Amino acid sequence: MAINYANLAALSERLIRENGRDALLITETNTGTDYQPTISQSSATIKLVQTQFNAQDNNDFVLQAHDVKFLVSSAFTVSAKQRIETNGLQYSIVAVKEIKPSDTSILYIVQGRL
Repeated sequence: MAINYANLAALSERLIRENGRDALLITETNTGTDYQPTISQSSATIKLVQTQFNAQDNNDFVLQAHDVKFLVSSAFTVSAKQRIETNGLQYSIVAVKEIKPSDTSILYIVQGRL
């Protein structure tokens, strides 16, 4: 029996939506030249689940003491050049691991650092 990854992605998105909380995904882009940069900031509201790293995560991430693990739905595109603001705190995105069996993106595991 084949695994339907689209159903897994939909389930992941539903669980994050039901159990997660709102956060801002902040993106900064340079709209000027390299010599006169004009940084513009945009943000999008996303749902995420915040958790902690465990010992097995040391294989995938270079961890520091207060790093936080976020689970983000694959409905959003997350990269290490962005920041996450939640509960009044801004976290820099240090690393992103996309869970993507086959060609279907299921969710992102994001390492956030204050």
